[in-house]
Amino acid sequence: MPQPPAKRAKRNQVLDAGAAPQSGSSPEQPSHISHDDRTTRNEDQEDIDKEESDDDDDDELPHKPTRTSNGGPRSDALYLDTIRRSALDFDFEKVCSVSLSNVNVYACLVCGKYFQGRGQSSHAYTHSLSDNHQVFLNLTTLKFYVLPDGYEVEDASLNDIK
Repeated sequence: MPQPPAKRAKRNQVLDAGAAPQSGSSPEQPSHISHDDRTTRNEDQEDIDKEESDDDDDDELPHKPTRTSNGGPRSDALYLDTIRRSALDFDFEKVCSVSLSNVNVYACLVCGKYFQGRGQSSHAYTHSLSDNHQVFLNLTTLKFYVLPDGYEVEDASLNDIK
């Protein structure tokens, strides 16, 4: 016996709200598909979803490429445009302006101050984060680094600073 229109509308509202469907079928899958087929399809879809999420994880891996003027990104991407040559004066004693240590001293090439170290707990690293100054010169080895990323920069435009 057919249901009156009011009961059919109420049944559809209940199904839309997520209630269990009648006669073992779901609104998303036809009733002629067996339970085993539905389970297999759900497992296949979970495998596909997992593979897609695994692909997304590859994009989040940290990359620390060696960046040079030969084949690397443009110089302005390396913060070299932030260097202020007018602020640099290497006639001062090479000691950290915070710890007064003369071991492992780096010169900030943006403001000209000297800081110790380049590790995550060092004064140079802290300065790079707090003042947004990224380019440093190791005063012993005369190698240039970008902090806080920690990679070495080899660029011909920096030779005049050495």
